[in-house]
Amino acid sequence: MSGFLPDEPSAEVRVSPNFGPRRDRQKPDMIVLHYTGMATGIGAEAWLCDPASEVSSHYLVHENG
Repeated sequence: MSGFLPDEPSAEVRVSPNFGPRRDRQKPDMIVLHYTGMATGIGAEAWLCDPASEVSSHYLVHENG
């Protein structure tokens, strides 16, 4: 998977290795917001991009917005 152009000029695109096809080809039907509980946004970003975590997100908002 390659990166894409952000829809916000100050946003940075970072591709996570943790993605794959949806189960049973389902389409999204909701938006879920999570609080990561990490000490910093940088720590959350590192975990979301770590293959060992097997998790990712579409967007991550850091403490400073």
